[in-house]
Amino acid sequence: MARNETRLRINLLPKQADFVQAGEKEVLYSGAFGAGKTRALCYKVLERARIPNNTVLLTRKTGVALKSSTLRTLLYPDGDLPPVLPYGRYAHSISDSRISIHNGGEIFYCGCDNPERIGSTHGIGSVAVDEAIELDEDEWTMLLGRCRNPTDDKRQIFAATNPGSPSHFLHKRFYEQAVPERRLIHTTSDENGYLPDDYLQMLHTFTGTRRDRYVLGLWVAFEGLVYGEVWRREKHVCHRSGPWVELLAMVDQGYANPCAILLAGIDSDGGMHIISEFYRTKQLPEDVVKYAASLTGSIETAPGDARAREQQRPAVFIYDPSAADLAASMRAAGLTTAAANNQVMAGINAVLNRLGSTGLAGRPRLTIEPCCENVIREFESYQWKSKGQHAKTGAVKDEPLKEMDHAMDAIRYGVMFKDFGRLNPSVGRDPEDAPKDPNGNIVDDDAVWQ
Repeated sequence: MARNETRLRINLLPKQADFVQAGEKEVLYSGAFGAGKTRALCYKVLERARIPNNTVLLTRKTGVALKSSTLRTLLYPDGDLPPVLPYGRYAHSISDSRISIHNGGEIFYCGCDNPERIGSTHGIGSVAVDEAIELDEDEWTMLLGRCRNPTDDKRQIFAATNPGSPSHFLHKRFYEQAVPERRLIHTTSDENGYLPDDYLQMLHTFTGTRRDRYVLGLWVAFEGLVYGEVWRREKHVCHRSGPWVELLAMVDQGYANPCAILLAGIDSDGGMHIISEFYRTKQLPEDVVKYAASLTGSIETAPGDARAREQQRPAVFIYDPSAADLAASMRAAGLTTAAANNQVMAGINAVLNRLGSTGLAGRPRLTIEPCCENVIREFESYQWKSKGQHAKTGAVKDEPLKEMDHAMDAIRYGVMFKDFGRLNPSVGRDPEDAPKDPNGNIVDDDAVWQ
């Protein structure tokens, strides 16, 4: 059966058909609830997998989510809808995660949480990504680099997704950057004429940001953001070159989660500008210390003379008190450290105060360099938990989600350090020189407030 004959038998929505037929190297189908995104993705997977000797990689952030959602749409009926891949047209090897299309190519499915297996797979012509909002840019780039099988005439990465924050790399890649080899297809819930009326009526009860995202398919910052009332990208993200009178570094330790080290410049008015970011997962302590020891910035050495500058280390590295071992390694490398005040709500209020106030130059007292993409992304993603109750008192508790908070925690440490009291800095020293209490016990002066 010819490939165009198969396409004629499929009753697609107009934008689904545009997506299936799109030939650009990168294609994004972005839309609201009920827009048929996953189903369109599966049809496009089938269209590419029918090419003999071609392999289509079908992926999502995790293998578990891929098998429980996308793979079901591909292989099983959904209500009155038949499976995308008809019974009897393929052989499925579950142990190998491979689906061989009769008289065609194959589909290999694997989550991005198994990059080694993806990297060892040969013959991939195109890559299909479901719920691409879950990926980071490094994962997208890795997948794009797998599209090289010459039997696939398009050799493309194509993806379906719900919209997210405008700081996400996909928004920048498809909405903000005009590149001929990229195609954006945007759709709304109302464009799917097959949705039940009562379902559409329910969707239209959504208001605010939820309506924008989940009905209109717009990429907007979500309600409930911790800094949403004061944060404005056009106001707080700007280029500044100083002069700085002081440099600080703020450290939030992580391994499976990102380790964040932010370099901040302090101007003569006390304003804080985030100059650079280190934001990486799977960093061993020695890797973190090595980076910290190499971190320098330009600082004004003669007040009033912007030409008199030199490269200096940060005056102090402010760290989460729970990362005492990392701080000890930093001190052993000759770095000055200080344990942070880790009061969450007080720190959030301090950051809010800096974002919402202006200095003598008329700019916010906390600004971010445009290159600090992860800091910006977290400001536009950091959310409150749903209001909960204290078990004993019944009082309402304000608490942020422990998600997208690594740079946010680091900034909180630095702002609290700068605005509400300095901790005694500590450097590597001989135990005989360390401060002691009256009983002769060594005192960790990183933990003592002046």
